[in-house]
Amino acid sequence: MAIKKSIIGNLAVIAISRPGKANSLDPKHMSDLARTLRETCAVGGVSLVLLRGEGRGFSAGLDLQYTVEALEEEGSRAAAGIVEDGVKPLIGSMLDCPKPIAALVHGYALGLAFELLYATDITIVTGTAKLGVPALKWGITPPLTPIIGPLVYGRRTTYKLLYRLETITGTEYYREGHASHLVEDVSEGLTLAEDIAESIARLPARAVGGARSLWGSFIREHIDIGAKVFIESLASKDTLEHLKKAYCKGGTG
Repeated sequence: MAIKKSIIGNLAVIAISRPGKANSLDPKHMSDLARTLRETCAVGGVSLVLLRGEGRGFSAGLDLQYTVEALEEEGSRAAAGIVEDGVKPLIGSMLDCPKPIAALVHGYALGLAFELLYATDITIVTGTAKLGVPALKWGITPPLTPIIGPLVYGRRTTYKLLYRLETITGTEYYREGHASHLVEDVSEGLTLAEDIAESIARLPARAVGGARSLWGSFIREHIDIGAKVFIESLASKDTLEHLKKAYCKGGTG
């Protein structure tokens, strides 16, 4: 099973487990993750939902093998499907959750996986984690970072991420104020998430849900614009050629 769920007290943990694919996601697994999120967010007694990746990292982002094969077969229709059937419903399921969502990032959080962090409330990182959005080198315009990145990360960091294709270590991410907590390893992160869940459980649920919805409404205002440009860039023939080369070299996105 590629998407796993467990509940520990007030904490629900949803884990991406595609070890042979660096936890990358295609539309099917995005849909499975979105469905699991919706089901988990409705569970009584859960006060915090934690996303994490099993194995070597959080997620390498979009599944390049699937993307190359789909674009070769269906072109622009496949590009639209990746976004409309995968990316948007997944982000929507996160924004619809009335309970805070946390991400525990170790290893890598790249491309789409990095963009998912905009829809979370709490980010826990290990110092050696690597975060970034390398999409521009393949001709892809990511849907959220160009719009929301300057507000969240500032222009300097967004410039490094988008145009210099730099990754940020977990330690840097935390020191620059983008992560809520810095931990030594996944085990410490899980223990910390349990403590946070217990603290949130003592707060009035209506107030917590109201706080969640405010940031979510801001992202909703921009996702359609970003998604349109994302689809157009994915559907480009030049992008397909870049992706084919990257996939042959074992790239991630």
